[in-house]
Amino acid sequence: MPTWTLSKLQARVSAGVLRDDLAALSNNYADYINEALHEVQDKRSFICMRGDTSLAILNGQASVALPADFKELQTKSEGSPINMIVDDPSFPGLLRPVNVVFEDAAIRRTWARSGLSTSCWPNTFTVFLKLGEFNGLGGIIGVEIPVTEDTPFRVSYNGFLPDLVSPTDHNEITDRWPTLVVAKAKSLALSDVNDPIAATLESFSEIKFKQASFEDARADLVGRDLHM
Repeated sequence: MPTWTLSKLQARVSAGVLRDDLAALSNNYADYINEALHEVQDKRSFICMRGDTSLAILNGQASVALPADFKELQTKSEGSPINMIVDDPSFPGLLRPVNVVFEDAAIRRTWARSGLSTSCWPNTFTVFLKLGEFNGLGGIIGVEIPVTEDTPFRVSYNGFLPDLVSPTDHNEITDRWPTLVVAKAKSLALSDVNDPIAATLESFSEIKFKQASFEDARADLVGRDLHM
């Protein structure tokens, strides 16, 4: 698979836009390229965006921050995307699935139980999810009542890939679908100066996005079949 670095993408966008003023205002189109990548990832969580991390709500605390690149929890056909790490020497690595709700649901559930925390119902453990309030990134997982001991979790999530900064930076999306990224970046750049060709480029990028989504979904399906 060819590597499509930031510098290579910049050259391709520059050749299609030919606007020195836009290049000067956007770090030689790097800003448009990263904006394009973010919009593409916002529309679909690609396989390469999946990650796992270990977090812990510490004794006396009621929440813990999610990674800064957090977009959403992974969708699981079985089990939960958040599991408590059980401290049991007899079963090292044992994970206990927990219930996940949004913060407002956790509050309503607590009120309905006359203040009893839903986190400590028999045989259950519930955490609430609160997403980032500013740019949609990050967030927290928490409980209504502070825990009385360190409570570690394993979280499976989809996260945004890092921005391309260095000329040699690239990622799986740029390498697999460079035409999509270039078309979207050109559309964003030209729409800033009300160039009518921006609409045509946007339509083309939508076609390439659908193709990329199909290829990614097929790869995911094949991967699951191989693990069955």
